[in-house]
Amino acid sequence: MSATVATTSASAEPARAGWMPAAIVAALTLAGFLLRLSTWDQGIFGDELSTYWIVHGHSLGDVLSSIYSNDEITPPLYFVLSWLTLKIGGAPEWVRLPSLLAGTATIPLVYLLGLRTAGRLAGLFAAALFALSPFMIYYGVEARAYALMIALLTASSLALLTALEGGSRRRLWWGLYAAFSCGALLSHYTAVFCLAAQATWALWARPEARRALLLANAAVVAGFAPWLPGFIADNNSPTTKILDALQPFTSHAVRVAVEQWGAGYPYVPLRNLPGAAGLALLIAGVGLIVLAAAIRVWRALPRPVAPRLAVLARSPLALPFVLLLATPIGEALVSAVGSNLLGARNLNASWPALAVVAGALVSAAGPVAGAAGAALILAASGLGAAKALDADYARTAYPGVAEFVNDRIRPGDVIIDGSGLSPVPLTGLDVYLHPGPREFRLGLPISDKPFIGLEPVPDPQRQIARAFRLAAGHRVFVITVVPTGPLTKGAVRSRLERNSGPAARVIRNPPRGYRPAASGFYPSLTPLKVVVLRRAATP
Repeated sequence: MSATVATTSASAEPARAGWMPAAIVAALTLAGFLLRLSTWDQGIFGDELSTYWIVHGHSLGDVLSSIYSNDEITPPLYFVLSWLTLKIGGAPEWVRLPSLLAGTATIPLVYLLGLRTAGRLAGLFAAALFALSPFMIYYGVEARAYALMIALLTASSLALLTALEGGSRRRLWWGLYAAFSCGALLSHYTAVFCLAAQATWALWARPEARRALLLANAAVVAGFAPWLPGFIADNNSPTTKILDALQPFTSHAVRVAVEQWGAGYPYVPLRNLPGAAGLALLIAGVGLIVLAAAIRVWRALPRPVAPRLAVLARSPLALPFVLLLATPIGEALVSAVGSNLLGARNLNASWPALAVVAGALVSAAGPVAGAAGAALILAASGLGAAKALDADYARTAYPGVAEFVNDRIRPGDVIIDGSGLSPVPLTGLDVYLHPGPREFRLGLPISDKPFIGLEPVPDPQRQIARAFRLAAGHRVFVITVVPTGPLTKGAVRSRLERNSGPAARVIRNPPRGYRPAASGFYPSLTPLKVVVLRRAATP
């Protein structure tokens, strides 16, 4: 897109663009939905356990009370929606439905944002990039508020741009802008950076709309006000301090967060996903479109440059750039003086803007360089998306482990679960395990409240000894983590040797009289092995 064209709103594009763009967006939306749906039945994992623990089997009043307490440190909207969807479907995965729907709906919203700010080509590329992004695939189905916040923020930006255009329905669009903005803020607190940035830009760029903008934002504040005590409590929660200690604000942590957010996948280094080939394609594509766009825009800008840049800054094209910078800069400023916020997942609010800015650069790079750069970037994203569907990068395979146990366990058998941590008194195995078996959760406190780092943890060796005493000759199911690494012949056994955890030691050296009877291995982000130990037959 030339600098001259970029000074006008994308709404100036011909209204009669034919059916092709709509068909492309529909196809991208379907592809994005299927990619996200493919991870739907993965094990409930990490902070998703907190969501499930809060909403499963509780009344709406109990859910709100739990969110308001130290049980959770995010706003209530996602939990209310998740509570409703769990009423529709009883399977644990139904707590993810709000994210699946929101993550899918954001694909056409990103297209519309690109269309209104940088043009049709930019919008199509942005929608494709968002649909294929491994990072957005992951969070587009996670049972947390990120996908919902992203969708509402994107809708808020679109409503704002439409309201600023005026027209007979401007009051409706101002109302929608306020509603979407308030919903985003009630989904996740990190939405505030993009909301503040877009309001500030609109105040400066459209002085004639300041009164309506201020009234709309006053409505946002009024809508959020009932939750203000909850925000204050969350900000002072012990969990906030613990998370800050676990992820300090360092240059290395910031670099890793930005890399994973922009080009990678949660919990996976870039060398693995998208991998060397994907990174090479991505770097080549980004370098090509940035260089070509910079040259073409600089040549097209009328002289003197400064007045034209001021015009560009007031055009809708500036909004995605503002939103892209808002979250990382805002979180960096807060982290510098308080608790660290700048983690990969907390940058999610700016991902639609990242996609639209990339689309704007593709458009500005020209037909040849833009097409080549777009192809390289989408190829890298496609490789990453394909890898994200591999079992090795799936959420922990608790459903498979639970199926193994449920099919084999008998009365009197005991479970020793050494599979990892949980933020609440519920593990991923518990979500899928049939009720009844006696279970010992190694490394976790014995509590009916969320684990905030203050409860004592029972000695695992004593728990193991007690488990075998209670088994009294019955079988013992032992579950442990297998350190990650290449899956070659014999690799699982050799990797298991590197695990010094108590459950792994029991598998390697069972108590006298016990021997392995059956086992299963389940690859994932945290690979698991389950071994059934039974008493050896007496001679």
